[in-house]
Amino acid sequence: MSVQAQAASLTEQRVNKKKPDEADIIVGRQIQAIRMRARVSREWLGDRLGITFQQVQKYENATNRITVGRLCDIARVLEVPLMRFFEGVPAVAPTPDGMQEGEGAGWIGSETLSADEARLLDRFRDVGDPNVRRMLLDLADTLASADRKQKRNFRQ
Repeated sequence: MSVQAQAASLTEQRVNKKKPDEADIIVGRQIQAIRMRARVSREWLGDRLGITFQQVQKYENATNRITVGRLCDIARVLEVPLMRFFEGVPAVAPTPDGMQEGEGAGWIGSETLSADEARLLDRFRDVGDPNVRRMLLDLADTLASADRKQKRNFRQ
C-alpha cells in the first residue's frame, strides 16, 4: 500500500475525532503500565509534569489525546525510551520475517501485555543467571499446569 493510500485510510478511520483510536488506547495503557511498574502515583507524575493527576488519568484512559511533546516529558520523568510507549501499536510494531504486522514487541498474539505481564517480564529479564531463569520457567510451567488441571476438574 502506498504512503498516500495509507494516509487516506488513516483519515477515513478518524472520522470521529472525539473517539480514541487503537493507538491512543495502547499508548495510554503503556503510560499506565510504565507508571505502575515505576511504582509512582498519578499525582507524583502530574506534579513533575506540571499537570493534575486527573489529566494523567485522562491520558492513561485515552480520554484526552497526548501530544508528542508531553509524551517526551513523560518518558524523561519515568526514565524510559520514548518508543516504549509505542510498543504494541500495529503501525510501528516491528515486522520481522514470519510475523504479521502488529505481532512485534509488546504483543502476545493479538493482545498487548497487561501491567502484570509486563512487570513479570521485566523481573524475568532482570535475572541474569540462566539456571535461575530455567527454574523460573519450570515454576511457571508447573503452576500453569496445576491451574489447567484444576479448571478441567472443575468443569467435569
